[in-house]
Amino acid sequence: MSWHKSSTKNKKEQSLRGCKGSFSSLKLLDGLAEFSLNSALKDTRFSPITAQEIPFLQCGVSLLTDFE
Repeated sequence: MSWHKSSTKNKKEQSLRGCKGSFSSLKLLDGLAEFSLNSALKDTRFSPITAQEIPFLQCGVSLLTDFE
């Protein structure tokens, strides 16, 4: 799960705002719930996402299948 923030001047410019995931097998609903919150609030590279940032955020999900 990753969060990207758009620039206030240029909506096409985006920067990483938080990202968390796992290589362990999880049920999709459980993984989405866990990693959306963890990537928004607990990615130690960034301060927690604030309510003021929400209009500028996009969320992305990458699913690994048949991982070896």
